[in-house]
Amino acid sequence: MSLQTDRTLPQLADTLFLEKPPLTYWMSGAAIEVYGDSPAAARVPNLLYAAIVALAIGALAFAMDGGTAAIVAALVAGTAITAFRVQIWLAPDACLLAGCAISLLGAYLGLSAPPGRSKLFGYTLMHVGAAVGFMAKS
Repeated sequence: MSLQTDRTLPQLADTLFLEKPPLTYWMSGAAIEVYGDSPAAARVPNLLYAAIVALAIGALAFAMDGGTAAIVAALVAGTAITAFRVQIWLAPDACLLAGCAISLLGAYLGLSAPPGRSKLFGYTLMHVGAAVGFMAKS
């Protein structure tokens, strides 16, 4: 996508490539634009997704059980071999995992919050995570 003039829809050999939703391609194209044309640059967004997963799972554990649980959960989420395998290939699964982690955090925050802005924030976060997951891989 970094070489396309129209970046709204991914193309392969000047033919629309609509196998998956475009968020993964948009993010990789932007990273290639910034860091240059290389496989490593295309995978830079996956580092962001991995960090989001670890932070969201850590925040979820913190909300549920405090600081020690948050550290353990973030370390486990960040070092799990399955998550690592998803993060190293250029596929929509890494972004989907980040969206699901954000959505789970938002669902818990919304469910456990008293009525008001904090409940609205939690459920908004849940819907943002679901939207990210949908745009990554539906």
